[in-house]
Amino acid sequence: MGLAEQLVEDMQDAMRTGDVRRRDVIRYLRAQIRNAEIPTDAGSAAADAQSGQDVQVIAQVSLDDAGIIKVIQRQVKQRQDSIELFQKAGRQDLVDEESAQLAILQRYLPQQLDDAALRELVQQALHETGATSQRDMGRVMPLVIERSAGRADPRQISAMVRTLLSDASSSAS
Repeated sequence: MGLAEQLVEDMQDAMRTGDVRRRDVIRYLRAQIRNAEIPTDAGSAAADAQSGQDVQVIAQVSLDDAGIIKVIQRQVKQRQDSIELFQKAGRQDLVDEESAQLAILQRYLPQQLDDAALRELVQQALHETGATSQRDMGRVMPLVIERSAGRADPRQISAMVRTLLSDASSSAS
């Protein structure tokens, strides 16, 4: 079963059991997925249709599981940023709500890499790119992000790359 079908099934289950929070989080996530499936030039086609100009039909694309995971990751990042801001503002009630929503979203992400596996992935990328200083982060980061395939937070990846690059540059000195 694909991720899209899993979301539909889980939303129906949440509706049956009366789990309002889970239902609402999944409903919002599915809306974000549908928005991501709309082609970027669909708005101009709608405007052309209203103005009476010839319009070519734009087919809506369907996201695969990898595309859905990217949408979920964006939602997770939004929740994490919100939690951070609410903590600074002293709004524990909103921190609790966002944390509960975050936990629901994280169930749909692939198993995250542990520190040892991420370190190994970064070291391989450093070796392949020949990176030796912080200036080489731009070559290393895309490679590690691609290979981690959603199994590591970009912030975590960035921190690991910085650490290993600073270790490499200090041992080279």
